[in-house]
Amino acid sequence: DTIIKSFHNKNDYSQEKYFLEFFQQESLDFVPRMLSADDFRLEIVTPYYGECFDNTDWQSKKVEWFYHIANLMEKVWAINTPVDSKYTKLGRDAFEFIEKHLSDGYRDHMTKAGIKQSIIDQSNNWLKNIISSADSVPSMPRLIHFDLSPRNIVVTKEFLHIVDWSRAMYSELSIEMAIMREKFEMIGQPLDLISWPNASNLNIDFIDNIAKCFSIYRKAKKIGTTISKSDYLNLVETIFSSK
Repeated sequence: DTIIKSFHNKNDYSQEKYFLEFFQQESLDFVPRMLSADDFRLEIVTPYYGECFDNTDWQSKKVEWFYHIANLMEKVWAINTPVDSKYTKLGRDAFEFIEKHLSDGYRDHMTKAGIKQSIIDQSNNWLKNIISSADSVPSMPRLIHFDLSPRNIVVTKEFLHIVDWSRAMYSELSIEMAIMREKFEMIGQPLDLISWPNASNLNIDFIDNIAKCFSIYRKAKKIGTTISKSDYLNLVETIFSSK
């Protein structure tokens, strides 16, 4: 009836605990309820909420699921309660954080897969150009999950819960949307079914370019398992020519 989540990293544990306590005060019914936390063992206990969404056939209705989850997340994005400053990254700081995270990932995972240095350099240059354009995009600070993917959703027949809040922070909504659109395979799709009024202020071209940067990173980790090296190189070349 319960799930015990163990952490290897104390900071991840502290961040997850902080946000589960934070959301409990906001009465969000799709965020797991923390039953207990052990600061020594770095363990958090929550009720069992169902099967991982990633194990279901979500792709056949990915558009409907994407909009359902985005409209549900509006309740998080609308929260105005201040969060601890150490969980805040806005504007240029937020996008530079993303650039470093992805650049480090390109180096580690593409090198491990035997991708040529010239391709890694091209990926970093493409990423740098996209991040440099962030200054022309209006800032939309929101409280975001930062890793919203099918893997972090659990479902029953009646309801769903969004789990793993160990990367949550007060940051830029464009980053949240880019991660969501990449992981739900929604790059290139319109945003016209999102119900909240500020959706029209999002720069969808910029968001999808960030999403493509995440795709280069995430699929590099899967070379040799779910994607071949040649298919990965074709994907990267397609992204380079898409801007």
